[in-house]
This record gives sequence, C-alpha cells and structure tokens, in this order.
Amino acid sequence: MKRPFLSFLVLVVAPSAVAIILAVAVAGAAWADLDRTSHGRVAAMVLAALDQELARSAAEAVQGALPAPDPDPQDPAVRRALSGDTITGYRASAGALEVVVVLAGMDSVIRTGTAPVQSTFVDRVSRATGYATSIYVRGTRWTGSARTPGPERLGQDTLLMLDGGGLAVYGGFLSAGPAPAASPPPLAVLVASSRPPQQAVARPVLLVMGLLLLFSALAGWILLARREDAGDVAPRTSMVLLAMVPTLATAGLLSHIDRSYADAAWRAASRDLTRGLAVASALDAVGSPRVVRILTGFHAARVSGGGVESSTFDVDGTAGLATLPAPPPSFTSAGRVDTPEGPSAYVGLRLREGGFTVVTTPYPAGARTGLRQRLGLVGGLLLLWMLGVAGMILAGPSRAPPRLSS
Repeated sequence: MKRPFLSFLVLVVAPSAVAIILAVAVAGAAWADLDRTSHGRVAAMVLAALDQELARSAAEAVQGALPAPDPDPQDPAVRRALSGDTITGYRASAGALEVVVVLAGMDSVIRTGTAPVQSTFVDRVSRATGYATSIYVRGTRWTGSARTPGPERLGQDTLLMLDGGGLAVYGGFLSAGPAPAASPPPLAVLVASSRPPQQAVARPVLLVMGLLLLFSALAGWILLARREDAGDVAPRTSMVLLAMVPTLATAGLLSHIDRSYADAAWRAASRDLTRGLAVASALDAVGSPRVVRILTGFHAARVSGGGVESSTFDVDGTAGLATLPAPPPSFTSAGRVDTPEGPSAYVGLRLREGGFTVVTTPYPAGARTGLRQRLGLVGGLLLLWMLGVAGMILAGPSRAPPRLSS
C-alpha cells in the first residue's frame, strides 16, 4: 500500500462511507416511525370498536336492569346511584366479558343489570385492517382474531409504557389502551401486522452506492499509487474531481431518501385511511362522518350532489372536498386535497344510498422536516470535511521532489 492512496481512503472514501451508513440509519428510523404510526392507528381503531360494543352492552344492561336485593346503602356505587349517576363496569370470567350497571330509578330503587359483550366484531375489524388482534382484560386475553398475537397474559415485566400510558409495546407488537403504571391495563388491544416492515433504502440502491465507493477506491489506486511509483504526483484537478465522486454519490443518496420518504408518507397515509373506511364499513357506520371520526380518528365528510352534507371539521374550508370526483362503485378513490388541516391525503367510498364518504389525514410535514434536518446535518458535515480535503489537495505540492541518484 502506498501512503497517498491510504490517505485518499481515510480522507475521502471512509468519510463518504460513514455518511452513507448514517443516512441509511436516519432513513430507517423515519420509515420505522411511519410503521409505528400505522400500528397505533389500527390499535386505536380496535379500541374504538371495543368502546362502541361496550356502550351497546351498557345500554342493554340498563334496559334490562332489575331491582337489587338488599343493596348496601354504604356501598360507594349505591350512594353514587342514589345521587343520580349510572355506574358502569365490567367483569370477566371463564372467557366471558360482561358489562355491569348500577342505577336508581325515579322511585329511588337501586337496580342492577348485566349484558354480555359480543366478540364477533374482533374478526370483522381484523379482516378489515389485515392485522391479527387480541383483546386483554386486566392482562389476560379475552378474545382474538383467527390469528392471535402475543401471549395469553401480559406480564408487567413485558409492558413498556409510552405516551403517558396511551401506548404499550410488547414483543414487537403494539398495544393501545389505558395502561396504569402499577398493573396491567384494564382493557388493552394487541395488534400485529402480517406485512413486513418497510425498507427505507432498497438493496439495489445500496449496491450502487457500494460500487461507486469501490470505483473511487480503485481509481484512487490507479491515480495515486502508480504515479508515486513513477516519482510523480497526481494533478491536483484530477484528485479533486476524484474526491467529488463519493461526495456527489452520497448527496444523491440523501436526495433519494428525501423524495422516497415523501412518497412513502403519502402511501402510508392512504393505506391507513383505507383501513379506516374498511373498519367503518365492517361495523356499518360508514355513512355517518361523526361515527367514522370516532372509530378511526380521521376527519370525515359526506359529499353528495356537489356539496358537503356533513363534516367533522370545526371550521370552514371543506370546499375542496365538494369538488372531489365520486369513487367508482365498489371501489375506493384516493388522492390529495386541501383541507382546514392543510395538504392532506384522502380516500373516498361510494355509499349505497347515494353520495360518498371521504376520510382525510394531513401530510406529516413535521416528520419530513425533521428527516430533512438530520439528512442535512449529515450532508453538511460531509461537505465541510470534503472542502477541507480539497483545500489540502490544492495547497499541496504539484510535483514530487526529485529522487537522489546513488
């Protein structure tokens, strides 16, 4: 190995390789965040569907409530019921889940009622989202889809609290639900996607980057090592141009990651919206924007006759939704539209009774800005380093000192 060539490897090729590795790591984290967002949305949809089922069972329990035999007047639930509240709880036993209500009638007689919670909605929601689903009651699995993720019981040592208890991660799966820090969550939903994680940078792109670095190293060997054997120094211009090859290749990778993330973010948003409409359709709620909003967390609007009949947006600015083309029968339409939340992705579904429902979610501009800042930091540091290397090359000797003959 010749000393100029080793300097070229250390000062030019190695920094570019490090920058590429950092850029791929930054991209991987950004793509993983897109996956986590999708997992969280699906888990929230299942929780919302569970909440709807609990509310339905509670209504049945109230209708079928009967006078309680010998209620204890010192019982806190009885006291609250006498003050006008309706106490709602649940109990699980032998794989069954029941809603229990305690209330007082106009005659101040304490009544109690129970109603079972049906689990058939779990399979419907699981088919709509494509996620395997399990529901846990106080840490023990109550029911699940045909393919149930996770263990039979959520141990506290495997429960990781995130976002103030709103989300918990277990064994690579994502669970959403109210999760007290000292015990398993009273009710939790565990979902697992059958799709492999998104790949931030495709393998062919990584292969091209590796070949470019290899080309730079071989060109450096030819340009530097051979000339040193001949007692000469490579022209400064050639050395600077050679040093630009890995730098420009890395800059191209950074730009590719930025553009790819924009496309991936739009695709992820459209995919999540499609899942949301599928959940609303599976639960026969797609015609009501308010219920769609509750179930999916996405803003929704019902469009008919060139106008917006109803919408979950609190402010004006839904004119763009009214101009959207109607989806084809039995299929969804997707695209981009301006909403009061800004540039958003939308998915529309035609209704049997006429018109169509549209759900929207804003583009994650903040996430892309953060990605750009991190990529810009990587590129900026590499550029500053390469400018310093170029300065060293231009300030160096243009010809090797003559050799002394013996």
